[in-house]
Amino acid sequence: MSRNTGYVEGQDEERAYCRRPSPGSQGSPINPISPKDVMATKVDREMEGTFEQVDELGPESKRESGRAMSPPPPPTENCIFRLTRRIMPPGGLASGVFNLASGSMGAGILGLPAAFQSSGVITGTILLIIVFFMTVYTMRLLALVYEKTGIRGYELTARYLFGRGGDIFTAVIMFLKCIGACIAYVTSVGDLWHAFLNDDRVPERYQSDSFQRVLTSVTFVVLMLPLSLPRQINTLRYFSLFGVTFILFFVVCLTVHSATHGLKNGNLSKVKLFNTGNAAMGGLGQFVFAFLCQSNAYQVFNETTKPSVRFFELQCFISMLICTVFYWLTAFFAYADFGDRAGTPLLRLYRPLTDYYLAVAYVGIAFKLCVAFALHILPCRDAVHHLVGWDIRTVAWWKNALLCTFLSLVSLLCGLFIPNVNIASVCSAPSLGPSSPSSFRRSSSSTAVASPCRRPAPSTSSVPYLC
Repeated sequence: MSRNTGYVEGQDEERAYCRRPSPGSQGSPINPISPKDVMATKVDREMEGTFEQVDELGPESKRESGRAMSPPPPPTENCIFRLTRRIMPPGGLASGVFNLASGSMGAGILGLPAAFQSSGVITGTILLIIVFFMTVYTMRLLALVYEKTGIRGYELTARYLFGRGGDIFTAVIMFLKCIGACIAYVTSVGDLWHAFLNDDRVPERYQSDSFQRVLTSVTFVVLMLPLSLPRQINTLRYFSLFGVTFILFFVVCLTVHSATHGLKNGNLSKVKLFNTGNAAMGGLGQFVFAFLCQSNAYQVFNETTKPSVRFFELQCFISMLICTVFYWLTAFFAYADFGDRAGTPLLRLYRPLTDYYLAVAYVGIAFKLCVAFALHILPCRDAVHHLVGWDIRTVAWWKNALLCTFLSLVSLLCGLFIPNVNIASVCSAPSLGPSSPSSFRRSSSSTAVASPCRRPAPSTSSVPYLC
């Protein structure tokens, strides 16, 4: 019998046992669930330890689950580390907020001035606010599905709600969405180096596309690839905090540049407030792409110390509100600064070697793009894990690292030769298909769901049910 699963080897593949005995009933037999609630044993085994990640996060969750608390950290631990861990504990409010915000703010923010140029300032603002509320609502739907089924990932949820084949379709859609976003981040890093090299003070031999690709590859090896190797998203919470801080600095620099250049030269009179026809909706795709954070939703929820729909919704609301404010400031001031030229990739419009504060901002943007790249490699990796039958909690570290390296290299090679971030972001469009949160919520509501891995509320039982 495998550990804690209740699965008896050799039995029929459609039989599974999912209730773990309470501590006071050691040695008692494990009862099978009723036939109407049985699902494939392969799925049950994949969901084994669904909430073990939560139990590993800190003594708070262990106290709630009725387990013995782990001993306090040794006094030799670095005081700075203890301070940062207290300020941003793993699985806390700030950790989820900054991971979700960092996953959203990346290449999408760089295309928003073109979206305002296409839709107009007022129309674009309305669309931005609508997408903001839709994003928070879809994240709430995911949390409700999680609470109803107790299943920890997109693929397993699709398998449970849609049957065999639904998980494969969802894994492919998730892979395409995330790999498209990663390609967009690589393309944006190339645009960043183009802004540095496209200057009269730079020798002509260094302004070639080949040298720009070399610098992009070096950035990939130094930052993007190492950040893509961790197993858990909480490992990146400090990097996400610094990344969002760098975005804030970039927005401030962009606003200052607009005030001293475009607005000063009277470009504000060229700004369109409204647009009509198909052009008015031309920026909608960029707004949606800028808010795509659903791919990290399950990872953040799984690693939260006190998972609940209300708490997760609060994390999403705060993170997306921060993104919305940054998005509007970037879109408006960059559009007012460059006018009709706002359709050009944003990072190519500035001259960081002339305005040195922009050079500092560009370094921060490069770091932020690398963090966003890593945050999208993780769900892309999870989709491939599901397709090949690996479990992130038990697979060997070198296998996981090798897979992440391969996916990252594919993104790098595609990003080096795709000329525009808007083209790369097209690959993320499939994420709006049948695997959307609304489909999950509708299917979970119309199906008599009796999840084999349903975790009861802490007030109901102190012992979680694990597959």
